[in-house]
Amino acid sequence: MPVIFVDKAQNSLEKGQYVRLSTVLGPVWLAGRNGVVEHIFLGAISREKGETFLAGYRKNNAFLPSLQQALIDYFKGKQVKFNCRIDVSWAGDFDQQVLRCCTKIPTGKTWSYQELARQAGYPSAARAVGGVMARNRVPILIPCHRVIRSDGSLGGYSAGTGLKWKKWLLQHENDIIKKSTL
Repeated sequence: MPVIFVDKAQNSLEKGQYVRLSTVLGPVWLAGRNGVVEHIFLGAISREKGETFLAGYRKNNAFLPSLQQALIDYFKGKQVKFNCRIDVSWAGDFDQQVLRCCTKIPTGKTWSYQELARQAGYPSAARAVGGVMARNRVPILIPCHRVIRSDGSLGGYSAGTGLKWKKWLLQHENDIIKKSTL
């Protein structure tokens, strides 16, 4: 089962669950409810953001164990396929189309914002695609780090500590691909 988009986490009034994973770049926070991923946060969460974020969730180290293991394996340099359901109810039709197309970017490859806009069926919407990438609530699962500027520069990255994470993720995925072809 690949990454599957769902419109709403069932029983959204139910308190969600979160787990904190340790990685070489820092913590990765995975949150959701009823087996549906709602958020992934990369890096440390400020006290203010943590209080807001954690208010709707309770800690559960057993939340989505197969996805936890896939993320751990990913950060250890293994090539993985993420199998999970993600909540995209926050996104409009345009955003969802762009996010779906973004999941088609292969590991170790990058597309420009312009190319992603074209692939999504909106060839003149590169700037709007950048906005969608900035709003992505589940980085890595929807690999917005693989989207760069047309001139080959990285562009922005709103997850984690910004470009540090984006650079690392891109290099990490290139290393994974190199290892798999040996």
